[in-house]
Amino acid sequence: MVSEQTMEMIGKLKLLALKRCEERIQNASGSSHSTLPERSTYTQCHGVTAMLRNRHGI
Repeated sequence: MVSEQTMEMIGKLKLLALKRCEERIQNASGSSHSTLPERSTYTQCHGVTAMLRNRHGI
């Protein structure tokens, strides 16, 4: 059986993890990398793989 102290610690860790995730989501939404360039940039590309190659040089 798990002790009450352990359950409290798990609860605190969950809250910290959720808070950190929310912060990362907010930071990502404010970043210029969160939006794709205009569609006209990919007129020669077909599909996600081609877009990734074009954008990230993969």
